[in-house]
Amino acid sequence: MIMGAGQDPVQASTVSEEIESEGVLAPVGSEHGDLNERGMTTAEYAVGTVAAVSFAGILLKVLTNPEVQEALLQFIIWLIGLFSDLQPF
Repeated sequence: MIMGAGQDPVQASTVSEEIESEGVLAPVGSEHGDLNERGMTTAEYAVGTVAAVSFAGILLKVLTNPEVQEALLQFIIWLIGLFSDLQPF
């Protein structure tokens, strides 16, 4: 709870509740989370970004492997032949 110098905690709570009831101030703490959780959204974006970049790196490494490229090419040729009645070469 944020209080000014010499302000009684009970009085500050009452003022906060009065302002909150008018829809001016969002509740601090309680069911809406604490003030020290402000950076959680940024941290979650950072973790998601690291995970996405890691996945992209692994995918790049796998797809640049010549054996995997050959297998994918054969699979694509097989699919084209399956749907167009052409014989794969």
